[in-house]
Amino acid sequence: MTTTPMTATPHARPLLQTIVDLAVEATGARTGWLAAVVPTTEPGGTELAVVAASSADPDLPGRLLWQRSPIGAGTASLVIQSSQPVALSQQSGSADVWATALLGRAPATLVCVPCLAGERAVGALELVDRDDGAPFGFDDVELVTLLGLVAGEAIAEGPLVAPA
Repeated sequence: MTTTPMTATPHARPLLQTIVDLAVEATGARTGWLAAVVPTTEPGGTELAVVAASSADPDLPGRLLWQRSPIGAGTASLVIQSSQPVALSQQSGSADVWATALLGRAPATLVCVPCLAGERAVGALELVDRDDGAPFGFDDVELVTLLGLVAGEAIAEGPLVAPA
């Protein structure tokens, strides 16, 4: 397998960035990001924000960082609400609205797992488009789920704030 150098997000919390980098490298994904549940300006409101990203496209991670989405849009929201992992391919007919908006195109394949802190989902780790064009398999889901558990505990350690 040929590895493609990844470009990481600037200003990401180092442990979260490492988790995304490991997930992308281990699965052969072209791009991945970690979306955390963060507060909105509305009292009690929450949304998803990309807090770390890695990609073979050198311009993409910087564009992804701190992109936000209301909870309820896309696969990451579904995974957070259900606390269950999802693996999809274009053949399944399911399009991830948020991933499409982030990438500027529909991903061919994706895997998304919850980031849990105890029993509570505090984020989602999402990977798209393997280098070899194959769909993500059971082994990918298992590995990314383990990394998502570590990410969930890291997210729960403290508030995630966009750099000034």
